[in-house]
Amino acid sequence: MGPIFWGIILFFIGLVGWVTFSVVGALEKFTTAKLSSITLIYFFGLTFFFSLPIAILLEIVKWIKTKRKTK
Repeated sequence: MGPIFWGIILFFIGLVGWVTFSVVGALEKFTTAKLSSITLIYFFGLTFFFSLPIAILLEIVKWIKTKRKTK
């Protein structure tokens, strides 16, 4: 399985985690509880936003390497 496959998987994991913990964080704001899920919101948000661009770059590097080997 190539990098783009893993990038898509991480994209959807990040999407679900980001939405889930953003909702949890928003609900915690309405209570007196301290916002404890902010780290998870940032982690899943970064995973969501950067997984596909990094996977695309890795796929391009992989393609260039295989193209050079065939010459």
